Amino acid sequence: QRVVEVLDAVDPVPDPASAVAPPEGVVALRMEAVAAGWPGGDDVLHDLTLEVGSGERVGLLGASGSGKSTLLAVLAGFLPYTGSITLGGVELHEMRGEDLRRVVGRGPQLPHVFDTSAVENVRLARPDATDEEVREALDAVGLGPWLDASRDGLATSVGDHGALVSAGQRQRLGVARVLLGGHPVVLLDEPTEHLDEETADVVAAELVRALAGRTVL
Repeated sequence: QRVVEVLDAVDPVPDPASAVAPPEGVVALRMEAVAAGWPGGDDVLHDLTLEVGSGERVGLLGASGSGKSTLLAVLAGFLPYTGSITLGGVELHEMRGEDLRRVVGRGPQLPHVFDTSAVENVRLARPDATDEEVREALDAVGLGPWLDASRDGLATSVGDHGALVSAGQRQRLGVARVLLGGHPVVLLDEPTEHLDEETADVVAAELVRALAGRTVL
């Protein structure tokens, strides 16, 4: 029943009848007079103008409910907007959602994990990735010691709904997924949430290193 509800739901951001090719390489992000909100509710974002240069990292700060996650959902092509948002000069709503999400990778605040191994949870981002490439992404977010301590290594199970991993490990699996995807534009929604201060500092430093040269918000 839940699957049927999803299949029957109206796409809030339908693909354009005549799509424009997505930009290539690392690109700048520009927003002008953007307004957006969640379906059925009022706009959360109002008259937002922002520019993130090609290869630049910009952090958004704001209280809970101020629209940070809403903005990232818009930029990932999951919510409609008014105004103008361009990637490398190409307007977001002129691209197919599938093409847009090849350029833009999003790390949600609460990443979903599937009842399978750590390696397969991360490999979702790039199904042709080797074990070595997945391990590199996992090492980058500090999960190497956890894997080394497990007799199953990369094949370590995360359990049903992630029951065998902590909230922090779940968060880092989601960040590793984004790193492996190789997207030239990366959106991170509180990537160190649920991590203790020391671990958060390590993961943040590794992210800065691993995402060097990409456009990051």
